[in-house]
Amino acid sequence: MRLAISAALAVAFRLSFPCSTAAAPPEPNDVSLVAAPGWTAKTHHDYARRSLLRGRSFARAALHLQEAARLSPQNPEHRLALGCAYTSRAASLAYAHAMDRQRVQDIKDYPADLSEWEEAREKAEAEGRGADAVWMRPAEPPAEPYPTKDDGRLYRLSDETFRVEWARMRAAALAAWAEAGRLSGTPEQRARAEHVRGWGLWTLHTYGTAAEEEPFGRGEGGDEDNEAPAEEPKARAARETAEKAVIAAFEKAVALAPENAVYWESLGEALRRFAPTGATTEEGGKPRRDWREAHRTALRLRPKNAPLWYLLGLEEGPTSDELDPKAAAKREKALGFFERAAGADPANPAPLYLIASVRFSATPYSTIGSNWNRPSTHPDHTPDKLSERGRLARNRDAGRDALHALERANGRHGAVRSLRYRPPVPVELSAAWAYLGDLTYVLFQDMSALRALARSTTGYARFLADEGKDPAQARRATDAVLTMGAHLTADWPLRDRERGDGAAITALVGQVVTEIGYRAKLYVLGKAGDTAGAERTKAERAAFLERKRDWKAAYQGAMATDAADSY
Repeated sequence: MRLAISAALAVAFRLSFPCSTAAAPPEPNDVSLVAAPGWTAKTHHDYARRSLLRGRSFARAALHLQEAARLSPQNPEHRLALGCAYTSRAASLAYAHAMDRQRVQDIKDYPADLSEWEEAREKAEAEGRGADAVWMRPAEPPAEPYPTKDDGRLYRLSDETFRVEWARMRAAALAAWAEAGRLSGTPEQRARAEHVRGWGLWTLHTYGTAAEEEPFGRGEGGDEDNEAPAEEPKARAARETAEKAVIAAFEKAVALAPENAVYWESLGEALRRFAPTGATTEEGGKPRRDWREAHRTALRLRPKNAPLWYLLGLEEGPTSDELDPKAAAKREKALGFFERAAGADPANPAPLYLIASVRFSATPYSTIGSNWNRPSTHPDHTPDKLSERGRLARNRDAGRDALHALERANGRHGAVRSLRYRPPVPVELSAAWAYLGDLTYVLFQDMSALRALARSTTGYARFLADEGKDPAQARRATDAVLTMGAHLTADWPLRDRERGDGAAITALVGQVVTEIGYRAKLYVLGKAGDTAGAERTKAERAAFLERKRDWKAAYQGAMATDAADSY
C-alpha cells in the first residue's frame, strides 16, 4: 500500500513543483557582485523581489536587498524582504537536505519495493485481474543528489555544514525583521512587519522541523515503519515556543490593522494548524481565540474568498453517520460554507460536488454504496440489514434531493478545479513556502469526498434497481456518476505539467469515479432486463478502459522524466 500512496504523491509533487537543472552561475557571496552604476534602491529591491517570486537565486536576491538597504537605510520594506530572502534560501537548503536524506533511504529500499511490486503484478495476472490492477512500477531513485530548488546546484552539504548554514541564515533573517520593525513608523507599517515576520517564523519553523525528520522507510521486517516517534519534552517545548511566536506576531498584526482580512486569515490559519497543542492556549490553560472566529472575521472583510469558505466546509464535514444529531448540525454548517464557496467561484463545479456529497452523507445510501464497492463484513452494514430497518425506503426523498444536487454540479461546464486552500503567505515567501506546501490537505480530503459521492449515488441506484419500482431513476443516478467522472477527467493535466493545481489527482479520481459508474450502470441495466443497453454500456466501458491505458502510459512517461528535473 505504501508504494501506491508514494507513487501518487510522487507524481503529484513532480507535476506541481518543477525545478530546472540548468547550469547555475557561481554562488554570489559579495555584495560587489550586484552593485551596478545607476541602480537605485528601488531597482535592487524590484529585481530581488522578482527573484523571490520566481523562486530563483535567493542568495543573489539577498545581496541585492542588502544593497537596497544601504542605499535607502530608512525604508523598512528592504529589511522585510531581506529577511524573506534569507529565509527562502534556508528553506531551499532544508528542502534539498531532507530530500537527499530520503533519496539515500529510497536507494536502500528500492530492491524490496521493486520485488513487492513484481509479486503483486504476478498475483494480479494469475487471478485474471490484469496488469492494470497493480500500482505503477516504483521509480528507481536517482544516484546523484537532488539540486537546491532556487539555484539548480546539486546538494552536497554535510549534515554539520547544513546546520551551520541554517543557523547563520536564520539569525540574519531575524535581525533583518527586527530592524524592519524598528524602522516601521505607522500602525500600517508595523502591522505589515509583524505579518511578514509571523510567516517568516512559521517558514523557518516548518523547514527546520522537516530537515531534522527521519526519512520515511521500510521497517526491519520488510513492512513500512509508519510510526512517528514520540515527541521528546524538550522538542515539544521548542515547537510550542516557535508556534506561540508565530501566533503572537499575527495577533499584533490584527491589533494594529483590525480591518485587514489577510491578517485575520493568517491568525486563523495559525490557530487552526497549531491546535490543539500548547501553543494555542494561554498561561493557565485558557484557550486562545478560536480559529473559526478569526477566519469568519476575515470572510466578513473579504466575502469572495472561495477557498477559505471551502476550507471551513471541509473542516465541518461531510460525515457518514446520518443518525447522529450532532453530525446533522455539522452537515448544515458545511452546506452553508460550500454554498458560499460556490457563489464566490461560480464556474467551478467542485463546491457543488461537495454539497452533493454532504447531502448523500445524510442517507444510508452512502453505506450501501460503500459496501457494494468495498465489501464489509459488519453485520449491520449489509443491504439486507439496512432494508430490514426500513431506512433506505424512508430516505428515498433524501436520495432524490441528493441526486438533484449532483446533477446541479454536473450542470456547471467549467473545469473541476480543487479549491486548494493556500494560506495568505506574503509574496516574498510564497515560492519557498510552496516547497512543503499544502498539496495533500484539501486535495486528498475533497477527492475522497468525490469518491464517496460516487459510491453513495450508486448505492442509491442499486436500492432503486433492487426495489424495481423506479428503474428510470436508478439509471439517471448512474448516468450522473458517469457525467461527474467525465467532468473530472476532461482536463487531462499532462498538456501543462507546471500548472500545479492538482489536475493530475483530479483526473485520477475521475477514472475511479467512472469505473464505479460503469459497474453500477451494468448492474441497473441487468436488473431491468435491458440487454441492448447493457451491451452498449459494455462497449462504452471498453473504450474508456482503452483511454485509461493511454493515460497510464502518458503518466508513466511523465514519471520517467529525470527526477532531478521535477522533484
